[in-house]
Amino acid sequence: MSSSSQSNSTCDECNQGTSISVFEHLLRDILLEGVYDDKCILSILRGHEHLIEKICTLATNEDRWKKCLKLPDRIELFFTEVHGGVHSGSKEGEYINFPTPSNIKINMMPFIMSSNFKESKLPEYLKGYWPLIELCLSADLYRKDDHIFRGADNEIDKIGFLTVDEGLIDSGTTQRRPGLHTDNPGKVLVNQKVLNQIEGDGWCEKFNGSSKKYMHHHWGFGGCHLVSFPNPEYWDYESAGEVMRFIEGGIYMASNVEESCEARDCNIIEGENGEEIIGQFGSVEHLRGILPSPVKLKANTMYWMTDRTPHESLPLKSTTYRQFFRLVTSKVSLWYEDHSTKNPLGVVPDPSITKILKGDKFSKDGVWLLDN
Repeated sequence: MSSSSQSNSTCDECNQGTSISVFEHLLRDILLEGVYDDKCILSILRGHEHLIEKICTLATNEDRWKKCLKLPDRIELFFTEVHGGVHSGSKEGEYINFPTPSNIKINMMPFIMSSNFKESKLPEYLKGYWPLIELCLSADLYRKDDHIFRGADNEIDKIGFLTVDEGLIDSGTTQRRPGLHTDNPGKVLVNQKVLNQIEGDGWCEKFNGSSKKYMHHHWGFGGCHLVSFPNPEYWDYESAGEVMRFIEGGIYMASNVEESCEARDCNIIEGENGEEIIGQFGSVEHLRGILPSPVKLKANTMYWMTDRTPHESLPLKSTTYRQFFRLVTSKVSLWYEDHSTKNPLGVVPDPSITKILKGDKFSKDGVWLLDN
């Protein structure tokens, strides 16, 4: 999503986060006034600051939101640098070389995630980016014919979605979408006239006007587990016995500019009863205060994350020509025709996974479902 498009949108959750902050200050003032008023029943809380703090927390959404924050542990990651082949346990990714720029601007172009450029059905002007695509697919290619991974999910020969954005970016501005967000779009406004065609795949809330919020869908999904293979006899490479990163699905991204993006190593999960706390267009600005510290992305390094990992584009320190690369794997529930780049060689989203939507996703009228 471009920064210009985002500026035209309104995020309910961001506004909610601001109003909650004001409400919390007001609530604290009222509580403290009562605590130090001997005639007020709240005076029984005097000397019990921890109870006052808990009341404030429970009166806002913070306690509920924290339950939806999943942090990495010894067996699961949500954000990591990428290596070629089977992803090793090392934290350092491989250095990548961006091709000579040519002002390419494509967004979510569908292509076949194959073992070679010809079979990918990408147009020739994107061939310079094939080494980056190969790096993203290297682990899937390795596992595809290995009996140990038989039955595991694999992206090879499925439809992926490629974004390449090249351009001169002014100092103090962002190339991509500003603001903390996930690529999972959270709540999408779908025109209710066609809602009955998709509501079996998700669930909806009422919204003003002629649309409803469609939820419970994916935009790359993704999972990464740390797996130890202690028996070298099953492996034909020197790193047998190390901890390996077993990546499935998700999103890969890289740029040629240092510290022009940052991510938070966590996953925003659904709450109790399937409650979605990711806001419209994926905004998680309202969660900024409870998220882990940001990690600034290095230049010329490939990163992987889930579609529910918070990240944001950062203003550039000086006017710079920036190249941005992103590959979203196959589990994309919704593809916005009016906001995406069609493949001139005829590759389209897989209708068994992805529904094609038409219309302005920023409009309150909602988007329309096309027959695949």
